[in-house]
Amino acid sequence: MRILCLAVLIADFPQLLKKFDSQIRQLRLYNADTLGFAIGPSRAEQTRGYSFRYLSLPFNLADYMAAADSLAQDIRPDVIYFRYPGATRRLWQFTLRHPNVVFEHNTVEEAEFTKQARLNEIRWGPRVLAKAAGLCAVTHEILRYEQQRAGNNRPGLMLGNGIEPQSVPKLDFALPDEGIHMLCAAHFAPWHGVDRLLHGMAAYDGPQRFILHLAGSGESLPQYLDLVRRLNLENQVRFHGRLNQGELDKLAATCHLGVGSLALHRMGMAEHASLKHRQYCLQGLPFFFGGRDVDFDPLPDFVLSVPQNDAPIDMAPLAALARFPEEHPEARALMRRYGEEHLSWQSKGGRLHEFLHACAARSGETRSFACVSEGSPRKNTALPRPDAVSAVIALGNDCSGLEATLQTLREQEPWQNLAPQLEVVFSGPPHLTEKAAALWKSLGDGVTTPVEASEPGQQPFPSRPADHWEAWNTGIMAARGPWLLPLLPGDELNRDLLRSLAYSVQSRPELNMITARAQDAEGRTCLPQGLEEILEEKAAAGCSLFRKSLWEDVGGYKTLHPFGLTDALFWLDCLGSGQLRRHLPRVCLVRALPGSALNPEIPEALKADALAMLVTMSPKAFSPDDVLKAQSRLLHFEPAALPALLACAERHPGQAWPRFCLGLTHEGRGNLAAAVACQQAAADRDPEDWQPHLRLYLLHRALGLHPQAILDKKACLERADSLRAFFD
Repeated sequence: MRILCLAVLIADFPQLLKKFDSQIRQLRLYNADTLGFAIGPSRAEQTRGYSFRYLSLPFNLADYMAAADSLAQDIRPDVIYFRYPGATRRLWQFTLRHPNVVFEHNTVEEAEFTKQARLNEIRWGPRVLAKAAGLCAVTHEILRYEQQRAGNNRPGLMLGNGIEPQSVPKLDFALPDEGIHMLCAAHFAPWHGVDRLLHGMAAYDGPQRFILHLAGSGESLPQYLDLVRRLNLENQVRFHGRLNQGELDKLAATCHLGVGSLALHRMGMAEHASLKHRQYCLQGLPFFFGGRDVDFDPLPDFVLSVPQNDAPIDMAPLAALARFPEEHPEARALMRRYGEEHLSWQSKGGRLHEFLHACAARSGETRSFACVSEGSPRKNTALPRPDAVSAVIALGNDCSGLEATLQTLREQEPWQNLAPQLEVVFSGPPHLTEKAAALWKSLGDGVTTPVEASEPGQQPFPSRPADHWEAWNTGIMAARGPWLLPLLPGDELNRDLLRSLAYSVQSRPELNMITARAQDAEGRTCLPQGLEEILEEKAAAGCSLFRKSLWEDVGGYKTLHPFGLTDALFWLDCLGSGQLRRHLPRVCLVRALPGSALNPEIPEALKADALAMLVTMSPKAFSPDDVLKAQSRLLHFEPAALPALLACAERHPGQAWPRFCLGLTHEGRGNLAAAVACQQAAADRDPEDWQPHLRLYLLHRALGLHPQAILDKKACLERADSLRAFFD
């Protein structure tokens, strides 16, 4: 059985990284074929020494879900154990694609989450959980809550948080002579209830002096600062800010007591499974919390539970607890032994493995893998290689240059077993696909799939066959490989292209697309003229290799760019729809000529028009300033561009962008009435695009129709709040 463990984690919380690491290490003892990936923001020094790979990405949940989906597709596990990242539409889509996912839940999400995250949980949470293969929760009440949301038909396991004893050092305590020192380290939120402790310290009139150390940050920290001032506790409370684990250990060694969460009832909960409690226990630091902990029941002598309410904490029992190690010299060793026997992943890993195995069997996804015999060395399983790459060659009108393209495919450098199969798919009219298949066969044995295009090309455009986008779509639907390489006759590839791309897929399995940048003899990046300036760092020479699932999610090649930028348009569609946020540039010559994504025979003026049209067709991928700059260019369309534009408008009557561009042409020539008609038609065909409404606003204002202009402005801002600066 192959297990994939996933977690969205911020590296600033090392206790969570340690827990995830311990889970993976223990699962590997039962199941050698276990892989782990954490996704989130991090620095290199924060992620060293763990048994999982850390995919460091800026904080963006959409990026994380795209990476998780890519990993699951590449690794193809029997079961996915996923620390619940919070419900979104993307997570729901993930569960539809991967029905073998088991979620781990550490809280009641609707109670803890706020703002948009809570709204997403209410809307998408039940749908996500209903598709899960199983649910694992750290307390009984969290499991009941999740199963109820899922419809009470999902298998469940209650497994309190575990901890690896080796990850928590024994402390050499050096306690101060004055007072009782207490440590509370957290990302402070209302349920930590530190306010209860502060009120208790202010009300206490006993002989002991209590000193509270607060380490961390969080939304409740400003409230605590203010409360300390109001209660005159400045001499008894010390704020340390965020500390690393070594600094926390040193601070803990100077404290008598550890402070757990004291107000879990504010989230409607009574049960804990806090990692902080487990760490205190292994450190030998007596501690207290509100409510009950699933792994400290009944309560050992070194733990105190305070009432679950908002009343000030009674400090007298805390003074007695602080004396426990002094009165019982073996206390700290006893606490360490309790943690090893009751809290470690060694005592919990078997139950988790059995549950995951059962969920994998129920999901119907179990496959056979080579077993590791007892006693053989256990090592991290290598990442699987891509099964196949499908080169999809669109034959819109002719096969000119096809032999050169096929020859570069045949001459690719050895893949070194990085990918076992290359599939070549020819898509186009029957007489051309037959001719292409015969040519490929004459060059040597190869895997070939001839496909007839659904609509053979009839009307050529200035740069590329009119039907190459339909032919690509048709060929991609027939392709069997999970990775796609769209090509046109005449495209010539570097000898190491497939080898380098396959290596990239293996080394970066979280990626959905690998883009290629062409270079000239001096090593400079070559892009269509003007495109690099417009797109800046977002630019690439078009699609090199991408997942078939990405093509499905985006909706395929949805439209034809009349000047040969259909592949770049698809790439921008991926960016604009949020399906793609990161890409891995590779230095590979994809097109026959450097920068030839635009046909060199097109006049320079038409190239500028084509690039401006590319931006207006992908407004979500650009800033409003870039789009407005492109619109200004299209107001003065070169006459030679109009035939191609009119042909697109006639051939695709349901699409908005040809009418939008025609409207700009009329506006630039002063024909405002015709411009209004075109923009209204564009707005009707694409209700989500803000551009037609902006042009209508400008046109109505120029015509003196101010009431309509006000409505246009409102419609525009409803679709793109980022335009507010334009109107201001």
